[in-house]
Parts: sequence; C-alpha cells; structure tokens
Amino acid sequence: MAEDDERPEIDSREALEAWLTDNPVEWAQVIAVRAALRVFPLVFKVHENWYSYSSIASKQGLSLQVFRAAFISRAARGYPSRDMREASAYAAAIDVADLPLGNSVVYSIATTSDVVATADAVAFAANAINTTTAVAAAAATAISAADAADAAGAATADGRAAAMSWQAISDDCQWLLGRGTDGNLIDQPLWLSDVRGMIAYTSNLPPWVREPLHRFTARDEVKNGPWGLIVDWYRAILPEPDNAKPLSLFGEKADIAIATQPDAFWTVTEERSTEDILEEIAAIGGYGQRGLFFDGVLSSLATRILEFLEEVRRPAAFDEIHSAILALRPVYHPSLEGELGSQLAFGRIIRTSDGLYVHQKWAETDTANWDFFLSYNQHDLAVARRISDVLEDEGYAVFSQFNDMTAGKSFVGEMNKGLAGMGRMIAVYSPDYFSSGPCQSEWEAAYTVDPSGEGAGIVSFMVRTCEPSPLARRLVWTSLLGLSPTDEREAVLRAVRGGLVPRDRVVQRAAMKAAASPDVGLDPSGRKLDALPNAEFDRPFVDEDLFELPERLRSLIGTILDVLEGRNSPRGLTTALRSYAAELEARGANCSLGVLRDQMAFVEAEVDDPEAEYWCSGAGLKVHIASLRRLHALLLTHYPLDQERERLLRSVEVDEEKFSPEASARLRDEIRNAVREALADDSVTESYRDAVENRARVVRDALDLPTPDVPTDGDPEYTRREQDRSNRVRDAKKRALAQEAALADKTLDVVGKMAKIADSPAVQRLARAMHDLAEWFW
Repeated sequence: MAEDDERPEIDSREALEAWLTDNPVEWAQVIAVRAALRVFPLVFKVHENWYSYSSIASKQGLSLQVFRAAFISRAARGYPSRDMREASAYAAAIDVADLPLGNSVVYSIATTSDVVATADAVAFAANAINTTTAVAAAAATAISAADAADAAGAATADGRAAAMSWQAISDDCQWLLGRGTDGNLIDQPLWLSDVRGMIAYTSNLPPWVREPLHRFTARDEVKNGPWGLIVDWYRAILPEPDNAKPLSLFGEKADIAIATQPDAFWTVTEERSTEDILEEIAAIGGYGQRGLFFDGVLSSLATRILEFLEEVRRPAAFDEIHSAILALRPVYHPSLEGELGSQLAFGRIIRTSDGLYVHQKWAETDTANWDFFLSYNQHDLAVARRISDVLEDEGYAVFSQFNDMTAGKSFVGEMNKGLAGMGRMIAVYSPDYFSSGPCQSEWEAAYTVDPSGEGAGIVSFMVRTCEPSPLARRLVWTSLLGLSPTDEREAVLRAVRGGLVPRDRVVQRAAMKAAASPDVGLDPSGRKLDALPNAEFDRPFVDEDLFELPERLRSLIGTILDVLEGRNSPRGLTTALRSYAAELEARGANCSLGVLRDQMAFVEAEVDDPEAEYWCSGAGLKVHIASLRRLHALLLTHYPLDQERERLLRSVEVDEEKFSPEASARLRDEIRNAVREALADDSVTESYRDAVENRARVVRDALDLPTPDVPTDGDPEYTRREQDRSNRVRDAKKRALAQEAALADKTLDVVGKMAKIADSPAVQRLARAMHDLAEWFW
C-alpha cells in the first residue's frame, strides 16, 4: 500500500485526469467501472411509485439497460483477455430519450439521469483502447457518479454524498499505487473505506445507496420474479458483509456468455419483455428461481442458516447470513427472508431489537424478541394488519394480538410478555385508541421508557383524525390519512427507519424554506410580495369535522378573552389568542398552520406556568382553555404534512445563546422598518406586512418566556412534568426563530426571481435585512 504522503487526493474531473494521464489505460478503465458500480442502485429509484414516469415498462426498460452497461463493463475488466469491445459499444449507447418515459419532472430525475450518464460513460471507458480516450471516459464517469451521489444525498439529507464518491475514487487510486499490476482492483470490495454510517449495518454501503437498494429488494417483482437476479448480482460483487471478497453470481463462463450477447438479445420488443430477457439471463447463468437450488431442497437452506448462526455464536445481520449462503454456493436463495421468518416462528432463532438474528442457543435472556409491539384498537384492525404486513415483509419481527396470542391464554399475560420483549412500539392513533384503557396502558408503558421521544421508542401513525392525549401531543406522529396503499407502505417504512430528517445545515435550511408557514409569494398583480398558506405543508385532509373546527375554536377564544378582560394575565397572551382567531377568521381551514402553532405554543407555555394560578382561576375558564387545547390538537391532525415539518423543526439545533431577546433585536427592528418602507413604496401587501410583524411579535414573546429549571431530585412525576414543560418552552423558542428565518429565506427566494420588484430600493433594503437575519440564525 502507498504511504499516506503519496496518497492522491482526487476531488474533481481535472485532478482525476491529471493523475490518470501517466498511468496504464487499464487503471482508467477500472476506476470508471467501480465509480459507476457504486451508484448503480440509484437507478432503482425510478421504480418507486411517487416518481411519475409514464409506465412500468419504461421503468423496467431503463433499469435493464443500466444493468446491461454495468454488467458488461465489469465483465470487461474482470476478464480482460476477452474482447468485449463490441458489446461495450452497444451498452454505451443508452439514451433516455429512446425509452418511453413520460414528461413529468420529479426530483429523482437528476439522480436517474446521472446514473444513466454514468453507465454510458463507463461502458465507453471499457471500450476505450488508448489512454486519452479511457481517461476522458473515466473522468466523465466520475463526474456523473458524483452528481448522482449528490442528488441521492440530498434526498436522504446526506450532504457528504458527492465527497464520499470522490473519496472512494481516491481510495482506488491509492490501492493501484500500492499494488499496481500485482493485484486486481476489480475483485476488491466496491468501498475500500467504511461508509456505513452506523456500525450496526454489516454491508458496507452509504445510506444514500442502501435505502433505494433495500426498497427495491422489498418489491414484489423482485421477491417473486426475475428482478431478484439483479439485486443478487450486485450483492455478490459488493460484497456483503464488508470483510468478504466479491464473487461472481454466475461464474466466469456464464458471465462472458451473458456479456457477449448481441444487441438484439437486450432489446425489448412487443413479444419479448424485460422480464423475459432477465429469465433468459438466469437460464444462461444457472440462476435458481422461486426459492430452489438446482440440486438442493428447501430444507437445506434452513440447515445452513442454523449451522451458520450456531457457528458464529453471536447475532448476525441479514446481509451476513446472505453472504454465508453465497459462500456455500454462488446462487442466492430468494426464499431466505421467508425461511428466516419460519425459523423465527419455530423459535430456533431470535430476532433482536436492532434487527439481527441469533441462534436460540446463544440468545441472551435480556434480548428483545420483537422489533415492534403493535398497539391498536380493534376498530382499526384492518389498518393495523396492513402496517404489520409491511413491516414483516421487510423482515421486522412484529408482536400483535392477531398473530401472537393463542386462544385460551391470558390476555394480560400475553400482552405483558409482548411488551417485555419489544424493541419499539407501533401506536395506531384513532378516537377509539385514545378512549381505550388497555391501549393507553400499553402506550404509557412505552412512554415511560422514552419520554423525550429521542430514542424513537414509540412510532405513531394517525389513521383517523382524533384528539391525542396531552403526552401523545409531545411526540411526532406520521399521518396515513388519505394515502394510497403504495404511499401508505412508503410512509410506514420511512417512519420506522427514522424518516428522512436532514442533519446537514445547508439541507435543513432549504427544507425549512420549503416548509415556511406563512409562505411568501406574489399578489395577483405580480408586483407585490404577499403572505399566504404553504400550498403543500398547510394542505388539510378534509372530513366532516374540519369545517366546523375553526368556528368552534374562535368561539372558545372569544369567551376566554371576555373572561380574561381586567385580569392580570401575562403580556402577549391576549394578543396571541386574537392572532390565532384572526387567522381562522381570515382563512378558515385553509390557514397558515405555522401561525396557529406558534400562537398556541405561547399560550400553552403561559397556561402551564405554575404562576398561572394567579390569573387562570375559576372552573369555567380552566375548562374552556382545556377545550381550546384539545380542539387545537384535533385541528393539527387534519394536516398530514404538518408532522413532517415538526419533525424537521425538532432536528434543527439552535445555540441557546440565540434565545436571548437582545441577540437579534436589532435585526428585527431593521426588518420592521424595511417592511414598512416597502409597504409605503407599494412593493408589499398589508398581509405580508402583518405576517412579518406578527412573526416578530411571536419571536419576541416566545423568547421572553422563562425556561423552567428542572429539579434533579424529588418526586419523579413532578420532575418528569417539569422536564416536559422545559422542553416545550425550548421548542416554542426554536420553532419561532426557525420559522422566522424560513420566512426571511422565502422572501429572498421570491425577490431574487422577480426583477420587477427587486429593483426597488425599499425592497433591496428589505432583502438585506432578511438576509442578515437568516444568516444570523443559520
């Protein structure tokens, strides 16, 4: 291996071309092939149903052609003595325009186009016979791979994806420097550095590659059809686990036979579908379909699983077990997931809470037997079954009353056993769930283990609009309201996998701008900035309750304000209540939900303060305030994406020094003066002026709230209640600041696109003030 001071640092096309120019042509070819193979699974994004390609056939056609380019290119480097230039040339001719794709543009198209470009370039590199051509093709491959990584990383909130792609190329270059012609880089693991992100994963893949690969693997056409061949081929060359060596799924003879097939072999026609082509590839490669080895029986798989887990004497991941099966014979058994499920049911192996499998002989007594405990009311049995099926299809172990409680056994005893052995709880929210004593007992048992929600101990799904309990309102849930079966499945999987909450500050900032509420746009004249609800995040799920809720809330607020008149209530409380009512009066159910959330956060913080007893006295007032909080919680459940925004807000870290009112007062004063000047200049609407000034008031009032000191000893119930109150005050401050910064960024975004208003000195002053505030926050 080369010394560290010799290590090439490749981070651009120019750097790679300069490094490759004086080295063998084979080096450029293998660099190109490996760069393309690392991003190959990203093409599977086109199969995900929220991407609006026109047909299944077009998705399959694209995936097949990218697989063809990747397969042939790897074979060309793996068996360099074989002439595959003609096959590589045909594979390099992939053209998205030739495929019957629709015209819809979605965010995945950048990733898909870059993967196609990568396949194009790498096939060309494999075909190159001189250094100049190969270097140019390798550089083009690297650029396309980095662009694909960047697009995929943005979707999973990993801002390091492109840099990771270049780092892997640098690792390959270093490997070549250290070994040169003495080794074969194509036969090494695709990622030479650890890119897993979490050590719990056995397969050495970055998250932005792992997620589309795993989602594709879970599809029916992969599990029960010939598409599993592509997944198994990729897993074999990856390899999995990370300390194993890559191998061929088919063997050298079959690889060469497949790679050198004529162009007509890969061509889809009306008589010959993509699946027909894959089945022909399977026949050439001796790939076993539908769960059978060609010379084995199903029971041999169970024997091998048990022998392997008994031999390793520790928990092992699915990927590691898969590799053990491949090591026994280079044909993957498509029924591996099902056989693992059977052995779980028989009790011969146990699935731990972190998704690993262990032989029952080596299972520790405190190991969780279930990934999830399913908590639901019988009135929601149908959706509970769907959630369970989705999770079990993905290999999770789920304890449920309908699957795991035998007739004649103690209901309480069996439930307690399930609770004791669970990793996390799935809670199915509905009116019946929160009115059920047993359901609430199950929920509270899980809550006491993880009251902050930071450990994601409770994964909640809203299946019918309802009023969550006060404690449940503290935790973020995922709405399944109005979703198609496919979208519901994806929502369930995103929730249990932790969602797609970004951690990179740049990505967080862009996501917050997209979720801003109120949002910023132009008035009908197209010449003034205006404030309006967020078209996506503030879009409600409509049912019979929704239209009466705004009026009920306004009526309650009117009564509360009448009672508070003359009392020494906190400064800002009545203003917050009036602002809440005014938003409902102006827009009804089509409101800016961010405005309502901020006002109510302030109201609740004041009501929960122990000093509230001095002004919040009288049974009637307390009942009305409690009703207001309940109906507000019910209103929130009608806005499915509000919870995604809330999850995003909670992921944003804010230095608590910014909670000082003085820290940003000057910036806020300048914005107030600038927006008033812009109003006088007729560049903003009164609605925009009101939104900006209201946002400033919300921030000021929230920052003035005292953050409770949490006692370190004493009554545990009191300590927990005070910790919860302290967290909610901090959340209110963070939410107010983050939404203010999002409003500033959205204003800059709109101004930057509209030359008509950007030329106004008043608008320029406003833009500078908004820029300063946004930069201060981020």
